[in-house]
Amino acid sequence: MVWGGEETLIIVSSDLSHYHTYAVAQKMDAATSDAIADLALERIGPQHACGCMPLRGLLAPARDEQMHISVLATINSGDTAGSHERVVGYGAYTLTEQAHCTAHDKAGLLELAWRTLKTGVASGNKLAVNADSFPAALTSARHLRHAA
Repeated sequence: MVWGGEETLIIVSSDLSHYHTYAVAQKMDAATSDAIADLALERIGPQHACGCMPLRGLLAPARDEQMHISVLATINSGDTAGSHERVVGYGAYTLTEQAHCTAHDKAGLLELAWRTLKTGVASGNKLAVNADSFPAALTSARHLRHAA
């Protein structure tokens, strides 16, 4: 097992689909997000996520430990500032041992995921985030792991 203590936080980052039309990318990225949420690493290949190997490397032990993945958001470059002809897909997910987040916590995570994706796509900058403002359930590495 890669993780095991409260001090552990694992972040895996990957784009999803690349250079398809907006409609095709939405379908592909939805299928990839379903595979991620189902911990179905065998359904994720290079055409689904350019970082498929690190992603699969996280999903394998997560599946063994019967963890849970929630899809926070999917978006593509056509949703922010780009053309709909050739888009790049992105997703945000949480990996948890058990569901400890309240509906309010989940809404906050979803808003943070959207702001992070929009900031990155629109400007290429990182969104400054103050983790000290998050509820304890969201900052404890024992309760929350981040994926994709």
